[in-house]
Amino acid sequence: DQPNDGLDRYLISQGILGLTFFIIRIARGATLYLTNCSRTPLKMNMIQKEFRNIHVLRNLPHYKMPVTALVSILHRLSGIVLFLSLPGMIWLFEKSLMSEVSYQKLQFSLINGWLPLWLMKLMLIALIWCFLHHLLAGVRYLLMDIHWLLQKQTAKLASRMVLILGLVLTASLAWLIW
Repeated sequence: DQPNDGLDRYLISQGILGLTFFIIRIARGATLYLTNCSRTPLKMNMIQKEFRNIHVLRNLPHYKMPVTALVSILHRLSGIVLFLSLPGMIWLFEKSLMSEVSYQKLQFSLINGWLPLWLMKLMLIALIWCFLHHLLAGVRYLLMDIHWLLQKQTAKLASRMVLILGLVLTASLAWLIW
C-alpha cells in the first residue's frame, strides 16, 4: 500500500458519486434539481421538479425589453436585410461596370423607371442604417469577446451608444443623399 492509497480511494469514490448524481440529473431531465446537496445517499423523494413559468406571453404588452436585447435583435435583422439585399446590389454593380452604355441605361432606368426617386432614396438610407448598425453592434460584440463591456451598466451604455451613433451617422449620410 502506498501512503496516499486511502486518499485516492476517497477521491475516486467521491468522483463516482458526483458522476452518479450527474447521470441521474441528465436522465431525469434538465428541469430537475437536487434539493439536498449533502453527502447523504440519493433518495427518490429528494428530487423535485422546478417549474419556471414567467408568463411572458400573457403580459407581452407590459414586458419591457432591455436595450441590450433590442440591439441584439436589430443586429440580427440588419444582417438578414444586408444578406438578402446583396444579390440585388451585386447585380446593380455588375450592370454599372459592363460598359458606359449599360451604365447610362441603368442610370436612366433607376431615375425614370422602376420606383419613384424618393422611395429609392429611402431604401438606400435604410440599407445604410442596416450597414452602420450591423457594423457598430459587431464591434460591440467583438469587444465583449475580449471581455470588455461585460458588466451590466457598461453593456447598457454600449448598447445605447450603438443605437444613438448608428442613427446619428445614418441621419448625417441621409442629409447628404437627400
